[in-house]
Amino acid sequence: MARQTHDREDLFRDGTQMPYRGRIQIGDAEVVVGFRTGGAASLYWDQDPVFQFNSDHEVRRVYFAGDRYAANAGKLVRLIQKRSDHETTTERLRLDQASVADDVNDGIDSKLQFCLAQLRCSCRPNSGEPNDAGEPNDQAAWEVTGESKTEFLARLDRWLGTVGNPAVTARGPAVSSA
Repeated sequence: MARQTHDREDLFRDGTQMPYRGRIQIGDAEVVVGFRTGGAASLYWDQDPVFQFNSDHEVRRVYFAGDRYAANAGKLVRLIQKRSDHETTTERLRLDQASVADDVNDGIDSKLQFCLAQLRCSCRPNSGEPNDAGEPNDQAAWEVTGESKTEFLARLDRWLGTVGNPAVTARGPAVSSA
């Protein structure tokens, strides 16, 4: 994941695998949401957390509290980089999987639900009610690419209605579970 704010700007500008992208500032976080052509979504809440979904709206990958996770058989597993004693720069990155405790899983889903609630407020017309960050809803604050702001916010609102509470974890980390 990007380590500097300008890397996030590059993701918004250059994220060509997500032709429909939007960016907004929510509280202190720069939030980027992108959609692949097949409907798979990615949510980047500043540097951490990051949530990636497949086209069935299931969580497939997560970056949370500095750790990487992937879907495996309907559950998240933590990915741990494995290093060998004689590792070379030409070796392919190898990752081991570690099971995730229920409280960690609950913490990830709790953060995801918080982020989704904030996004729901930001993509709907300003009702005058503040969002959880204490700021008024403001569709005008969105910067989008790939389609009009109205189309993007409608896409985002539809997608937000498909993500479960708790979110469903995919069978595997592939973009599409089909």
